[in-house]
Amino acid sequence: MDELDQQLANPAWHGLMTAQSVVAETSSNGLASRYPRHMSPFCAIDESTPESWQGLLDVVGVGRAAVFARVDDFAWTPPDWTQIFHEVGTQYLCVSPPSLASIGADDLVLHDLGEPDSAEMLELTGLTKPGPFLPRTHEMGHYIGVRQEGRLVAMAGERVRADAFSEISAVCVHPDARRQGLAAKLTTVLAHEIRHQGKAAILHVRDGNDAAHAVYRGIGFEPTSHMAFSAWRHDGEPRD
Repeated sequence: MDELDQQLANPAWHGLMTAQSVVAETSSNGLASRYPRHMSPFCAIDESTPESWQGLLDVVGVGRAAVFARVDDFAWTPPDWTQIFHEVGTQYLCVSPPSLASIGADDLVLHDLGEPDSAEMLELTGLTKPGPFLPRTHEMGHYIGVRQEGRLVAMAGERVRADAFSEISAVCVHPDARRQGLAAKLTTVLAHEIRHQGKAAILHVRDGNDAAHAVYRGIGFEPTSHMAFSAWRHDGEPRD
């Protein structure tokens, strides 16, 4: 398994250990880590051992959910943790993105998004439900958007980032601005940007979202593996 394959099998772990280590909340034993609570729900451990789950408990807390995204489900989990959510998706790797001109993205007026746009970003993601997007998610990477008559109508950005890859996420378009190819255009812009950084561009799509699968396959993304998205909670009373 090469470095990229290894990182893609457990994206959040490698993101928290490398490019995003500055924001990582890591256990004292170094075996578990998480993103700040208002940035992302994702947590990560390298190997599923009693020691790593104890570290996870230290950074997550009793009674709170730990959310994972991994290629494989855990082979072993401790008896005092309960799975409260499980979903399967597909991981995509950008192999050959189209040119910006070929999809009409070369003359697209793009806006860099950040803290001043946070409320609008939360409103748009709340309406379109592209996946978890929290008040500080925009801090995880470069987010771009399209405005029409001053209103943010489409956006996409980087979420989990590691040494070998960056994940494109929060790709969403307001219902009033659909059928303009904006999701494909924004994703392609970011894919080129990530490739220029010497990294692989990846993204994840839930099974059953056939429209999204078709969009990404049409702009040079190829499926690499199934992804298991799960949430676990330690059985116990929450601590203040």
